[in-house]
Amino acid sequence: MRQFRKEFLSKTGEKYVLKQIDNIKHSELAMRMRAKALKDNEFYATDKWNYKNIGEQMKNCSRILVMGAMYGIYNEKREVISTISHHNALLRFMNDYQHLAPSTIYISDLFRDTLKQLPQDQLNGGKNYAYSCLGATKPEARQNGLMKKLMYLQFQHCYELDGYQNLLMFCTAYETYKVMSDIGAKPVKFYDLPEHLKLDCYKGDGIMQPGQGVCAAMCLELKDIQQKAIEYNNSY
Repeated sequence: MRQFRKEFLSKTGEKYVLKQIDNIKHSELAMRMRAKALKDNEFYATDKWNYKNIGEQMKNCSRILVMGAMYGIYNEKREVISTISHHNALLRFMNDYQHLAPSTIYISDLFRDTLKQLPQDQLNGGKNYAYSCLGATKPEARQNGLMKKLMYLQFQHCYELDGYQNLLMFCTAYETYKVMSDIGAKPVKFYDLPEHLKLDCYKGDGIMQPGQGVCAAMCLELKDIQQKAIEYNNSY
């Protein structure tokens, strides 16, 4: 598996490590954190696994691990405080539908529509488009700019190592939408999502409102930000 590791010291002295996740236990921690944040299913509230609900998700998670396409931020306690992963957009939403979490199943229906908005002659079996999924991120990752650093590392690897030309992301939080916009991503289409999904889009600052598209499907051309990503990642 391809590996990378970046160490980062925050302004207040905390040490963090950004690296590829290569341990199924670490991905388990990340899944628990995400489920607790989104209340995707009942396993977030207990220390025991509910294999009936998440067994298939773990299979899917294992496949992503084998691909070397899952990344995480660790604090000094070796806790996962943010994750991001990517893989073929068409495979994600067309063939692996049954392995998705409840909220992602709803989003996947919208992303199928998003794929129809893209130049069909450029889909190339999906290889031209990677789908990026940002997991639950604790405040310390956002406050120290670590989330953005992790995203840049992923962009660089998507383009350099995996050969993707574009990256798709469904921004359900205004903070993510803002970061993607600042980086240079363009909205493909705006969608409304029901409030019962408990996504961050309903906590925004008024820029994205129900009825106007609270979530944005965005596309980023990786070639255009490649040098910027390299410079950004080498700056610490």
